[in-house]
Amino acid sequence: MILEMERALFDELARNGDLTGPQIALIARDAREWRASAVDVLIARGFVEEQRLAQATAAACGLKVFGDELSGFDARLALFADRDFFVRHRLIPYSRVNGRTLIAAVNPYTVLPALSAELGEEPFELCIITRPAMTKALMLAFGHDIVDDSSTALSRLHPELSARGGLWTWQIVFLVGIGGAVIWAGVNWPDIVLKIAAGIGGAFFIAVTLFRLLAVLVGAWPKRKLRLPAISSLDELPTVTLLVALYDEADMVRETVHYLGRIDYPWTKLDILLLLEEDDLKTRAACESLPLDGRFTILTVPNGKPRTKPKACNFGLKFARGDIIALYDAEDRPDPLQVREAAAHLAAGDARLACLQARLNFYNARENWLTSQFALEFAIWFQFILPGLERLRLPIPL
Repeated sequence: MILEMERALFDELARNGDLTGPQIALIARDAREWRASAVDVLIARGFVEEQRLAQATAAACGLKVFGDELSGFDARLALFADRDFFVRHRLIPYSRVNGRTLIAAVNPYTVLPALSAELGEEPFELCIITRPAMTKALMLAFGHDIVDDSSTALSRLHPELSARGGLWTWQIVFLVGIGGAVIWAGVNWPDIVLKIAAGIGGAFFIAVTLFRLLAVLVGAWPKRKLRLPAISSLDELPTVTLLVALYDEADMVRETVHYLGRIDYPWTKLDILLLLEEDDLKTRAACESLPLDGRFTILTVPNGKPRTKPKACNFGLKFARGDIIALYDAEDRPDPLQVREAAAHLAAGDARLACLQARLNFYNARENWLTSQFALEFAIWFQFILPGLERLRLPIPL
C-alpha cells in the first residue's frame, strides 16, 4: 500500500516515465505483503536509477539534492556526531547552512522520527543523496575510525580476550622450559624420549579416533524434530544482514551475487554487504559492473593491518542493519529458504542460543574422486560429528 505521504514521489516518477503501471502494482503488492513502506520497496527493487530517484525524492519533498561528487560536503562535521547512530540509519551531517545542520538522507520518509529524537532541539534540515553517495560520505567521515576499531577495539577494551599482544610472559617461560627439558632429555636419553614421544602420539591418535567415533554414534541417533514456530506474519521476520567478504574473487562475483539474490526473504529486510579490500581493484571493478538491486551494498575496507577476513567482517558489522548477522563466502550457494529457516530456529531457541551453523557440502561431489572425498568428509562432519558434539554439550567449532 502506497502511503499518502509517499504518493507525491510516485506521481513524480510515473509522470516522467521512470515507473510503469505494472512496476507500481508490484511495489504496492510487496509493500503490503512485506509490511514495508513503498519507498523502501522501491529502493530494494532498484526499478529507478539512483540519481534519478534522488532527484525525484527531492522534488517530491521540496528538499535539496546533491550528486555523487558530494559538492559542499564537510566531513569535519562528523567529528561531533554519534558515529554508530548515523551509520546505522544511513545518515550523514552534510554541511552547515544559516546556522542549521544539513543532514543527508537517502529515504527521508523513514528517518525523521529517529533523527528528531537524536538531535533534540538542534535545528536541522534534510537533503537527499544517492545510496552510493551515502556510502562514500560515510566512508570519508568514519571509514578510517571504523577500520581502526575493527583491528584494535578488542585489544583495547578486553585485552585479556585478545591475542594481539602475543604470548604472556609466564607462557613463554613455560614453553621455553618444557622445550629445553625435552631437548636436554633427548640428548642424554634419545631412545627413551623417542619411545615416550611415539607412545604419546599413538595414544593421542587413538583418543581422537575414539572421540570422533563416539560423536558419530551419538549424532546418528534419531533426534526428536524441533517444532519451529509458524511465522505467518511477515512483520515478525527480523532484518538480516549478510556479510560477504571478497578478496581476489573477480571471477566469482557474478555467480556469488546470483545465488545470494535467489534467497527467499522480504527484500526490505535483507541487507547484503559485499566487503571489498581497497587495493583489490579487479574485484571492485567486477562488483561495480553488476546491476545490483537495493539489497546489495558495496563497502570498500580501507587499507590497514592486518588484512584478514575477520577484520573485514568487523568493519562490515558497523554498517549492518540486521538483527541477525550471517557470514557467507564467495563460493557459497545458499538454499533459497536458508535465511527463513535460520530466523525460525533462532525464534524457537531460548536465551542460550546465540549462533547457528548451516550444513555445508560440495555441489560438484560427483565430478571426480577428489571432490567425492571432500563431499564425504563434509557429510560426516556436518551430519554426524557436529550434531554429536551438540548432544554431548561440547563446544562446536565454526
